[in-house]
Amino acid sequence: MFDALFVLGLSVCLGLLLKWAFASLPEERWQILATLPVAKDGPDNWIGVNLTYYGLFSSLATVLSVSMVFLLLGAIHMPAKVTFILVGVLFALCLPASKIIAGIVEKKPQTLTIGGASFVGFLLAPCVVWILNSNAVLGTPHVPAGCRDFLSEMNQVKPVR
Repeated sequence: MFDALFVLGLSVCLGLLLKWAFASLPEERWQILATLPVAKDGPDNWIGVNLTYYGLFSSLATVLSVSMVFLLLGAIHMPAKVTFILVGVLFALCLPASKIIAGIVEKKPQTLTIGGASFVGFLLAPCVVWILNSNAVLGTPHVPAGCRDFLSEMNQVKPVR
């Protein structure tokens, strides 16, 4: 019962957040969060780096997602060491892939793509989990039963119907 209420509460909160975001964020005032001055260009002009709300919300989403991974994997007694390795390896693979795929698809040298990073993550996550599932990598003689269930489910690609 608690599990269902947790998922329902999370769904309602995120649904309300998305409703607000789709209605508000396209407005002009939600484009630039701040500008950091880099160099002075004349007596009254500055050259700066723009920090966007898009970047802020993307980083907050990443922090929330990683926190949720730790929460949910901790609930099945996954060792924090394994979770750190899983998240670290996926970040190390997906972040550079974001730039590479954006360069190939959009033909722009200085851009990133969240879609490209998540595509690579979806492809590589089962492989990373399979490697972590081998005790040789973790150096642990025993993986808790809940972890074995999670890791075996991650290694099986099932069509959603």
